[in-house]
Amino acid sequence: MKALILLYLMGLGYKVSVFGENSTKVLYAVLTVESSAINNFTSVLRSFLMTSPVVVKDVDVTTKCCALNNITECQCMEKHKWNDEVCTSFPECCPNEKCTMQSVPSSPLCFPIERVDISGFFVIPGEGYNKDLDDLETPLYKDTRQNILNKMLPVYSTFPKFVSLTISGFRPGSLIVDFRLILNRNISSVDLANKTSKLQVLLKGTAQVQTKGMVKMTAPNGPVNFQSNQSLSCSTEEDMILYSWQLKNFVHTNRIFNVTNGSESNTDNSSRKTALNLTLVSEVWSGSFSCLFLTSSLNVTIIHKASAVLDVALLPQIKISSEPQFPQCTGGWGFEDVRVLCEIKNSSETYNVSWKCNLKYSDPDKPSLSPYGSIIYTLNTKVDCSNDAKNPVPNCECKFTNRLNESTKTAVNINVIYKDDPFCEKDNIWPVAKSGYVAKMRCKNGVGERSRSCDNSIWGLESSSCVNVDLHDILLDAQNLRRGLGTVEQNTPDIFIRLKNSTNNTEAINTFANLNASVIILQTMLNVSDELKQPVLNDLIESSSNLLDSSLENSWTSKEENKSNTNLASIYLKSVEGLVKKTDIKSNSDPIIKPNIAMVSCMQNCNGTVSLFNVNVSLDGGKGQTKTVVFKFLDQFLLPKDSDSSPNSLVVSAVVQDNVKAISIDFELLKDRQPNVKMYCAFWDFKADTWSSENCTWGGSDNEGHCECTHLSSFTMLMAKKPLPLNYMDEITYVSLGVSIASLVLCLVIEILVWHSVVKSSIAFFRHTTHVNICLCLLIAHITFLASAFPDKMNGSWCQICVVLKHFSYLAMFFWMLCLSIILLHQITFTFHKLSKNVFLGSSFFLGYFCPLVIVAFTMISYNNGQEDIYYSSKTCWLLYKGLFKGSMYAFVLPVGTIVIINVFCMLVVVMKLLNPAMAEHSNRDEKQVSKGILKAVILLTPILGTTWFLGFFVLTIDLTKGPLAYFVNYAFTLLNGFQGFFILLATYAADKTIREALLKRLGWSRSQSTTSASSSKLSSMKSH
Repeated sequence: MKALILLYLMGLGYKVSVFGENSTKVLYAVLTVESSAINNFTSVLRSFLMTSPVVVKDVDVTTKCCALNNITECQCMEKHKWNDEVCTSFPECCPNEKCTMQSVPSSPLCFPIERVDISGFFVIPGEGYNKDLDDLETPLYKDTRQNILNKMLPVYSTFPKFVSLTISGFRPGSLIVDFRLILNRNISSVDLANKTSKLQVLLKGTAQVQTKGMVKMTAPNGPVNFQSNQSLSCSTEEDMILYSWQLKNFVHTNRIFNVTNGSESNTDNSSRKTALNLTLVSEVWSGSFSCLFLTSSLNVTIIHKASAVLDVALLPQIKISSEPQFPQCTGGWGFEDVRVLCEIKNSSETYNVSWKCNLKYSDPDKPSLSPYGSIIYTLNTKVDCSNDAKNPVPNCECKFTNRLNESTKTAVNINVIYKDDPFCEKDNIWPVAKSGYVAKMRCKNGVGERSRSCDNSIWGLESSSCVNVDLHDILLDAQNLRRGLGTVEQNTPDIFIRLKNSTNNTEAINTFANLNASVIILQTMLNVSDELKQPVLNDLIESSSNLLDSSLENSWTSKEENKSNTNLASIYLKSVEGLVKKTDIKSNSDPIIKPNIAMVSCMQNCNGTVSLFNVNVSLDGGKGQTKTVVFKFLDQFLLPKDSDSSPNSLVVSAVVQDNVKAISIDFELLKDRQPNVKMYCAFWDFKADTWSSENCTWGGSDNEGHCECTHLSSFTMLMAKKPLPLNYMDEITYVSLGVSIASLVLCLVIEILVWHSVVKSSIAFFRHTTHVNICLCLLIAHITFLASAFPDKMNGSWCQICVVLKHFSYLAMFFWMLCLSIILLHQITFTFHKLSKNVFLGSSFFLGYFCPLVIVAFTMISYNNGQEDIYYSSKTCWLLYKGLFKGSMYAFVLPVGTIVIINVFCMLVVVMKLLNPAMAEHSNRDEKQVSKGILKAVILLTPILGTTWFLGFFVLTIDLTKGPLAYFVNYAFTLLNGFQGFFILLATYAADKTIREALLKRLGWSRSQSTTSASSSKLSSMKSH
């Protein structure tokens, strides 16, 4: 009867809506009756009539409860579910219809499945905000609340099964009114938008509305298996637009992630249904999921939301260790106490932990919280120090089992240092370690661990996988994006800003582990991004530039590998190049120039030249957007797989939207190209992880830094580490010098044997004196050349001595050749003028030895007192040639060149004299005889005057990279000058009739003689007078 009276009194106060629609109100009552009377009482309520216009309809029983002793058993009726209060207080009740409770909440227990919870706010610009609206007890609050409620209630109460409308508060921003509307029946989004639109007119404001209950979600009940595949779905009764899936993760309780398609998640959507499929669920997917749909009508946008919890039964990653790491049994008997520690990440999962050991142990300690926030499980054990060979290696295992009886385990061997075992002594923070094992420690200011090996009782170098905490967090966020946790567009700016800030302090990231983590962040962002916005570009370029800072040069090298990590540099290049390519740049922009990276973009018709870091880039035919990036120092880490060449320029990356016919790059070389060293225009082949010169052309020795390719990629100039080889050149050199040395020795012996027989005039004395000195200097030079043929087997001082001797001996030879040519010129020009022996000897020895000595001494002083690699090359034991008019080589080339020119001039004078009939014994000789005389004169004079050295100028000026002509010149120079001693023997001694006759006479041999041609006789006459 009390319930009937209550219904009557409440109905009297309920009135019809001002819009002419019927208002509704859902009322709840708690009745205590006999269970058998429930059906009768329900029938009475359904037939209850009140004075018009109030009508009682849809009387339903929501919950049945039965008190038994101190507990109450309740049951939700059909099409009803437990309310949020029950689910929070009794989580085990939610999936079930029945629930046993110690105490029953005063509020209704079960609500209709179709119950809709609508929340939102109205922004009323015309109303000002007052601080009194913060206090619920102030008259202003009460009056404002009631006035607005009086306008809203007649509109919203017309929904079927209207339960309540409350105003929860006010906020500043004009006046923002927060409200909550609850209905016990599903409605259409159009109807909700229609009524909200009416209220926008009444309140003269705008509204934002969100519903809960209009979208139905299906999710797994209870805990699900770790690393299993799960699916959640949402459905609606009308067409809606899927806005997003969201997750409030149990690990990051203060963050809400948008769930997108990723490596562990994907969505399957339609207009009325969406399904979220998760693979290998872990702690990152454990939490409250929500699906959000959008509808828009009458300028009202409504968000429809449904939520459910995915409870993953977790399994931990276990880090097991012992304390001490290497128990030390010094006495050789008894037992040593050892603590075995199993450390896991703190989580809400409750584990059953079990131990298994092959040594004595006591009951485990209670779990404790570490200073790092992890949970540590400890077992106290004892190891036997007897070192009995029959005893197994001490071992302990910890096993963690979750709610679904899934388990994971890990074990550790306790490496005991027995008596007489070799070990490494404690070194600062590193404990005693057994020889042949690796000691490990937790990172002090980072994530990861440090390790150090002990071999033969000697500590090795420390190896660290420690990653800066900030970088580690950025990496986790990037990996979550790859999984599908978070939207790329919203999170990318934050990730690159944080990466820039973290890498700005290079001292904090100067390890391989930190650099590796930074590059993986770039790679991950490349993989998850479809398009980047232009504002992100500056942070991307700056953070990428920071990684190439010179202070991080050693950080690109892993201590374990002790070599440059080309693969890491390749990933870095591909990531930066790919991210730049994906950046949406709307218009031409100024170049972005950072210390180690410069980037410029051109929108269209980019046929001009772009200049960055002294590198000029020209594109032919590109009509789309072009982006050019130049990297400093990256060439040091992108090394070719073969060791024959190395990068010798900055790395340039060029990308364009449309096809491009060609790219032309003018590099500034980092090192001067040495003569005969080939260079290659190359691009980085990401598939092969090396440089390739396919479809690329080098500009040649005349345009060393020029590169042309018919495709776009990342380019550099490779320089060979060695000059182009001259096959069999060493063998030819050694053989020719050997023959030449033997010939020169024979020449000197001949001079000794025939000196008194042939030297009977001043001219003969002058000629044979120069011959002896030429042969002697050339002999010393050749011997020194062979002595320094293997520079790698000589120390620096001997190499330097050989260079000085060669420099002096060759110069002296040429100066004596100059003396000979001057005498020859003097004899032909001043036929009747006699030259004094004293004058000749004084001037010849001054010119032949003093001048070379001055040149050598001055050269040594000028080139840092003959310092290695400044005055001479330790690789060749010869003077340095560094290019045109560069290097100490010109202290040899210029004097020799001058002398060779003078000697050639003297030869021409001789030829001219031979052509003059007045010089001939018979003026009517024919041309054939003249030609033979000229040819013989040239052949006889060429070796002794050194004119074949004229080819040396072509050797210096024609680079081997130019092709066959350069090879011909080099071989010709080597053959002619290597056999110079042999040619001197033939032309100067064997071909001289006087010397032949004197030698045969001295040796006691008789020989018939033949006459020579007139020109030959005349030449012999010129030599002997």
